[in-house]
Amino acid sequence: MSSSEWLLQCTDLSAGYSSAVTGKVSFKLASGEVLGVRGQNGVGKSTLLRAIAGSARLFSGSLERDSGTEILHHQQNWEAGTELPLTGKDLCHLTGASLDAAPERIRVLLGKRLDQLSGGQGQLVRLWACLDSTAALLLLDEPTNSLDTSAIELLTAMIHQTSPDRGMIVVSHEAQFLDAVCNRSITLE
Repeated sequence: MSSSEWLLQCTDLSAGYSSAVTGKVSFKLASGEVLGVRGQNGVGKSTLLRAIAGSARLFSGSLERDSGTEILHHQQNWEAGTELPLTGKDLCHLTGASLDAAPERIRVLLGKRLDQLSGGQGQLVRLWACLDSTAALLLLDEPTNSLDTSAIELLTAMIHQTSPDRGMIVVSHEAQFLDAVCNRSITLE
């Protein structure tokens, strides 16, 4: 595979904020791939995603992607603000996700304000808005947080149904979930 066929290439990447948090990380991600990121707390899994999204500092190494590649970052600790009361429909319009194609469990929530949904309901709506978006590169940070078993099964199915034209990086402490949705994984130490 030539370098032009990769969505993303990290080479000896070290990232953080005031100092480096991650060790040197190297991988390539192609269209159609779902890459899992494993590791203990504090090794920089979320920081790696933030570096790819452009909100963490690169200390060394390189991060290469086409400048036109749209990225959508589903963050682990997101709170719906009451200052800007978005509904699920509003969020889907922002990301380009389909309202009609949403699974019934999610579709019934789309007209409600995000700040008035339970943690699991809000997580599902945000995941749908991300997974059915037009972005070519999806970054999912702990997507199973607040989800019950049936919601995790729904998320697994949604990931399997995403477009083969996009790539995805999934951070999770749930090894069984990563094994179910990822083509391969890397472990940060």
